Amino acid sequence: MLSIAMNVFLFTILILTGAAPVQASGEKPSLKVIVYPAAPGSPLSEDYEVTVEGQKVPVYTAGVETRGKAHQNHPYYFCYFDLEGEVTVRVRSRVYPLHQAILHPNGEAFLPRVESDGSLKFTVNRPVKVTVMPKGFAELLRVLHIFVNPIEPIPEGPNVRVLEGCPPVQDRIYVNAGETLYVAGGAFIRANVTVAGKGAKVLGRGIIDFSTWPRFEGPPGGPFRVIGEDPNDPVVIDGVILRQGWRATISTSGRGIRLRNVKVVSSSVVNDDPVWNSASDVIMEDLFLRGDDDCIGIKGNQGDVRNVIVRDSQLWSDRARNIIFGPESRGDVIENIRFTNLDLYRHITANDTSSSKCIGCYAICIHAGGRSFDKPQRVANVVFEDIRIHSEAFDGRLNLVEIRAVMQKQWGVHEPGAVDGPVVFRNIYYYGDPLARIAVDGYDEEHLVQNIRFVNLFRNGVPVGPDSEGVFVGRFARQVSFSVE
Repeated sequence: MLSIAMNVFLFTILILTGAAPVQASGEKPSLKVIVYPAAPGSPLSEDYEVTVEGQKVPVYTAGVETRGKAHQNHPYYFCYFDLEGEVTVRVRSRVYPLHQAILHPNGEAFLPRVESDGSLKFTVNRPVKVTVMPKGFAELLRVLHIFVNPIEPIPEGPNVRVLEGCPPVQDRIYVNAGETLYVAGGAFIRANVTVAGKGAKVLGRGIIDFSTWPRFEGPPGGPFRVIGEDPNDPVVIDGVILRQGWRATISTSGRGIRLRNVKVVSSSVVNDDPVWNSASDVIMEDLFLRGDDDCIGIKGNQGDVRNVIVRDSQLWSDRARNIIFGPESRGDVIENIRFTNLDLYRHITANDTSSSKCIGCYAICIHAGGRSFDKPQRVANVVFEDIRIHSEAFDGRLNLVEIRAVMQKQWGVHEPGAVDGPVVFRNIYYYGDPLARIAVDGYDEEHLVQNIRFVNLFRNGVPVGPDSEGVFVGRFARQVSFSVE
């Protein structure tokens, strides 16, 4: 079998110098674009055609099977390549006209234009995650997500394992302390994974797929289990694509975890949460998460959760909340949590009636409460800053932010908690229902929500204040303020 390093050269489509130089171990290849051929058995689609510098890029489905009302289906597509320098990307579709298509986010920076043949053409000069939306925000289904990665050297060494192609299904792969699992570009790996211990790493460009297992029927441990041990030598997950989790795709616990450039793509209710975080000392950055439930849950079902940063990421929710705190927790404390520079996307118009109940879900939701404990769960020191929330077009009332102390026995929340704050929302820009609701309230006098600040909160460019329509501050809320700076 050819080595991975040699395969990268064979799969390279455009080379700066015209001929591939010999790559020394650990050197960064002098390449401009790397396109990875899809492994046999990969879930490919011809609904979209993507080329970069004239070379075809494989396009994958995130699930387009018909599931019916009980298991709604949200079809969309994705592709990926690596680059260094500026390239031209062209997108065509046999199914979805692109004459009204937009790129998002920051689409104008790519200089998009529709050509006379109906294709969409644009330039990319840096790693980015951008989406082609044929109908703009009229519909967030059937879109194409394009993941552009940096070119990086392939790790080598005695503790490095490399997975290529489409090998037989494995119930579970274990990556232990000091080990590195590298998923090669183009690979389609059908396995559940557990990553645990100091310095354990999962890196690469390929896809780890969990669709073999029915909902909630995979092996113990969940699809992708991450267990940190030491914040000074964290577990690192970087660059891979995780497809169709059969329950919460990534579940975390322990201390010391770094998620970078991870893409989660799932399209039906089997997914549950893309990220279910119960770990402390966590940094999540440059993520793309799309699923049929809450995108990131800070849930503490393994105990207290402290010191979590989520930044520079896109969170797409097809049915529930983009961010949620609290439910299903066993810990006493959730504190020191920061979300910054995020784009949140809200799919509202369902393709069947099963999701009509989820139109009521809030984009950002703090529910203080837990399963069972002698003292109330406390939520403290939380910041949401520089966040843009984009809602699919919908003729009706929608919900934006909710902060409550709750008891929800159907979700295992048997005791209410409390929000002590400070909880700060700063520079929050919502695009959708001009009267999208904001709700703040405690449970009773012993379980208050307090010390909440909204600074520069806008709905469709209009600042939101305490007397704005759609704002509710209940009788068990204290020290709730709105301001524009």
